[in-house]
Amino acid sequence: MKQPFYQFILINENILRYSFESQGTKIITKVVEFQPITELVYNLAFGDFDENTREYYDDVRSNNNDIRKVFATIFQVCDDFFIQNPNKAIYLEGNTPIKQKLYQRIIKNNILDLENNFTIFGVINEKSEYIDFTKNYEAFIIKLKN
Repeated sequence: MKQPFYQFILINENILRYSFESQGTKIITKVVEFQPITELVYNLAFGDFDENTREYYDDVRSNNNDIRKVFATIFQVCDDFFIQNPNKAIYLEGNTPIKQKLYQRIIKNNILDLENNFTIFGVINEKSEYIDFTKNYEAFIIKLKN
């Protein structure tokens, strides 16, 4: 994505956890983590970090008025993930129907930029196919272009 993004850091190399600060109406620490599903596929999880519990939560709706910059940062984090893991794939699934529609809309609105670096598949009924925006997908699989 060719949009401004936040600076991020890899905060835990062993579990592939990144962090950045969302700076909208308030400052919110965000966490992006890649969790292995299989040897070749990693789930992309992200959410708001809670200083009190020292955990991050993906069920929080921040409404920080910087969603484009947050998602541009997440895709930059994906770029960094692929530098370290070029033969892996990223699985992205919203934990609510609203988030899933949001992910599909963001991918659709940025597909021309995203397709420069990534191949994106949609998942329906546990089957993946090259993305077709006339369909509503349950999840997405993102791979680095060869």
